[in-house]
Amino acid sequence: LALKLIDTVSHAVVVGDIVGVVKRYSPIATYKGMLISCESGEIDGPLNKTCTISTRTTIPLVLRFDRIEGDVRNSVATLQLTYDSISNCPESLGCAPYDPAQACQQTVAWSHWMQSKYAVSGGERQGWLGFADR
Repeated sequence: LALKLIDTVSHAVVVGDIVGVVKRYSPIATYKGMLISCESGEIDGPLNKTCTISTRTTIPLVLRFDRIEGDVRNSVATLQLTYDSISNCPESLGCAPYDPAQACQQTVAWSHWMQSKYAVSGGERQGWLGFADR
């Protein structure tokens, strides 16, 4: 799986492996006022990528996992999100200070939804293809 961070307004790839403002050979850049840096683990080993936005986000962003090649059935994606604070945030879902129990509850709910949505023969493949936007 390849990790991409997408600008939802312009659809530009902000972070990508080969294309993007921040990529393998240009691991630090500024995009629309955001300082972004990424570090990757071994190229031939499991993907272990850490990306940091050191400033306040200025635009909506989407994190996407794309299938590079081969079968995605044995792929595992682990996402860890941390943030310092939210300023001038309207009252809406996702705006409260980070709560590990709430995050766990939301993740379990999403997992149950995925299992029920794709609970047919071959559903795992369709679920992963839909998740990886392929």
